[in-house]
Amino acid sequence: MKKQLLFTAALFVATCTTFAQEVWYDIDNSVTDLTLSSTVSCDGCTVTTEANPDAADAAATNVTLWKVPGSATPVLENKVLNFSFPSGEGVTLSDYSTLTVTVRIYFPEYDYFNAFDNADRFRLYLMDQDGNGSYVQRKLQETNEGGWHQLVFDFSSASGAAPISDIVKGEIRTIYQPTRFDNLDNDLDYYIDTISSNKAIGSITLSVDDQELNDSKLKLYPTSVVNTFETSRDIDSAEVYNLTGQKVKTFGAQNAFDVSNLAAGIYLFRAQLDNGATQTLRFIKE
Repeated sequence: MKKQLLFTAALFVATCTTFAQEVWYDIDNSVTDLTLSSTVSCDGCTVTTEANPDAADAAATNVTLWKVPGSATPVLENKVLNFSFPSGEGVTLSDYSTLTVTVRIYFPEYDYFNAFDNADRFRLYLMDQDGNGSYVQRKLQETNEGGWHQLVFDFSSASGAAPISDIVKGEIRTIYQPTRFDNLDNDLDYYIDTISSNKAIGSITLSVDDQELNDSKLKLYPTSVVNTFETSRDIDSAEVYNLTGQKVKTFGAQNAFDVSNLAAGIYLFRAQLDNGATQTLRFIKE
């Protein structure tokens, strides 16, 4: 018999004080200052626009669905929903220490969840151009399934290494212990209505190095590979890893790459560029 369980954030807005909120993301009102995506760190995950799953909720008509696919042998820890600000915009470093971000999210049912404790949580990361950034997490608790909830992330008490320049991107991560799942045959669906903050998104000044990096990002094509692929520019060196972190190929300075001897699957291509930057791209070997 399936267990019908759901998690909701343990911490909600528990203060009578109200703060003016700057909306970063609300597709109902065409506010899309954030770009949401789910990349290789969430294999098979998708981001789509869907109708509000709660017909009784009047706050939203259309929302964003982040779908984590089910599997008989799921690996669900550290699934990542990426987001980024428009180029040249974000949150200034001076605002970071007093920043509060609120995510309105809906948790539907989970099946075959066989244990629960406070190790299960959501984390919100905010990062600078180089990926430096700290996080705030909200532990989860078992409760009745369904319903919209506000997750409030206060970065005045963030954990981890702080960013060293302005905030231009971030991540929402689910942190689970995969051994607690047996035969998960249903997708895990997370619906996001709005993302807001006590700080407005504004213009930021990119450093010369950051601007050069933006102008010279590496591209890989085709991303679905039979035998070979190319990159948009020459590189100094590169390594190919499978999704377990094992290095399976190395390359020198070139822009055409033969991977015909690799088994079918998803791989990470980590390249050292001639400007000293490192960039990682995903490709699928057919």
